[in-house]
Amino acid sequence: LYPHAGTWREADTVRQAYDLNNPLRAVEVSAQEGCLPAEFSLVSTDQDNIVIDTVKKAEDSDELIVRLYECKNKRTQADIRFGFAAKAVRLCDLMENDGAALELKDGSVSLPVKPFEIITLKITPCQTAQAH
Repeated sequence: LYPHAGTWREADTVRQAYDLNNPLRAVEVSAQEGCLPAEFSLVSTDQDNIVIDTVKKAEDSDELIVRLYECKNKRTQADIRFGFAAKAVRLCDLMENDGAALELKDGSVSLPVKPFEIITLKITPCQTAQAH
């Protein structure tokens, strides 16, 4: 049970459920050479009602699949930012068949998202993909 004031949307119930069911797990590793940024996100969004649910390698290519959905029943214009150099981004269906190309600008794409809509993106990374 998650007691809260207000509606389930106002209480951020979806995020609380993810935190409960997918707890952060720390793994200790030995010291590594190199320089890492203070923080890094492989894929992120500027909207709190967009859940990035899946990031995986495509089934039939070396492209990446990012699956996201809108969780608060509202229309949103979402910016999706990639923490790696991308050459192209396309919409695709759940079977990873190509759809429309999206404009990639400064490492991100902007797209309209309908209430509870599931969106799947197919990203073609640059050959020398490095974190920004």
